[in-house]
Amino acid sequence: MESVVATLEPTQVGIAGTGEGWQLPSGSVWWKVEANGVAGWANEQFLSRLGGGDDLTSFVVSQLGEIPAAETMLDLGLMLANTFADVNNASNVVVSSAPTVGDLHEVTYDVVGLGDDSVGGYRLHIFGQPIDSGGFSLMAVEATTMCQRAVSDGLCV
Repeated sequence: MESVVATLEPTQVGIAGTGEGWQLPSGSVWWKVEANGVAGWANEQFLSRLGGGDDLTSFVVSQLGEIPAAETMLDLGLMLANTFADVNNASNVVVSSAPTVGDLHEVTYDVVGLGDDSVGGYRLHIFGQPIDSGGFSLMAVEATTMCQRAVSDGLCV
């Protein structure tokens, strides 16, 4: 077993593939990559290319039937991320950037494992605002497609 040579952040950019791949008998695929001057191997389930982005606020509101609110930004983000998860393929929903405070409060969730060989998931950047009764209400949801294979004109191919 090889040792871990580096740990990358979920929102890491600047990862370059070398073109070398390796498939295990189990079907798991690993790619040789370079990031921050270090070369190593990464499982393809943790790699994606960012495609186009869309404002999906109205979609989420129509799915939920109202402007959602929750006690914390983490709770609000999880509620919204679950509207994108595919229960048939056991999607994973993970926080990729912790909540921040500014003019608006923000949190980023990744929804991965959609069962599509082209679209691997969505990166959801969620903006909320404090409400008088406590907690946060949704202001906007920006979704960026996470592509498994390649990107052409912002679309997964």
